[in-house]
Amino acid sequence: MPVKLLVIGVPESGLGEMNYLLAQLLPLRKGEWVNQWEGDVQEELLKLKSGEIRSGHLYHSETIKRFLDAQRVRRIFMVRDPRDMILSMLLSILRNPEHPHQSYFRQHFKSMDERLLRMINGFMESRAVSKQYGEVQIGYGDINEHYNRYLRWMDDPGTLTIRYEQAAGDPKLLHGELARVVDYVWPDLQEGGRKFTKEQYLQRISRLKLVKPKHHLPPGRWKKAYTPETIAAFKKVAGELLIYLGYEQDFDW
Repeated sequence: MPVKLLVIGVPESGLGEMNYLLAQLLPLRKGEWVNQWEGDVQEELLKLKSGEIRSGHLYHSETIKRFLDAQRVRRIFMVRDPRDMILSMLLSILRNPEHPHQSYFRQHFKSMDERLLRMINGFMESRAVSKQYGEVQIGYGDINEHYNRYLRWMDDPGTLTIRYEQAAGDPKLLHGELARVVDYVWPDLQEGGRKFTKEQYLQRISRLKLVKPKHHLPPGRWKKAYTPETIAAFKKVAGELLIYLGYEQDFDW
């Protein structure tokens, strides 16, 4: 059967860009965004047709994993250095006038350090302050909350994990990751009456039209934005997470 492909990942991990590239590379139609917070996600995923690629933020669960396996849905899991991810999330809020928390983050704090500390540590604002900024409730979990419910996709043998840093930096690294994707979906391409050989798909990679997000943050941008205070906070809250993900070997960074 032709490929059914789902690109999932943590926030700010380049899902849209990977979706765009793979729709160029493989014989896939682009489908709608998968929104796990609205409606029945399994019912939504049943709409994923052969020869289609969709993307979205999807927490791992054994139920969802078994469902996707039964539907023969291939999935790619995008991860990103949490330090860059949280910085990118914050900048997205500050730039987007339609984000419900923009005025809160812009007006309630005097510095980027204060804003970053809120994002790293997590918070729940009082009703009075939330009401002041036109919201019933303003709050976020800490950085671990943003990551933990996705992590087990990394350990799933049926899911291909790609790091944002490999896909958004050096084009040679991106080409290597896309070659991994071709290898990963090749069994389904063979079943689907393929139009090209594997070598022809690999040759197409170098001709893809690359695209970067409008407000692209290069890998490692956190090093210019974090201060000793925010670094100390991150180590305390999520130092173990960085080691688990392989972005650091210890707490000496």
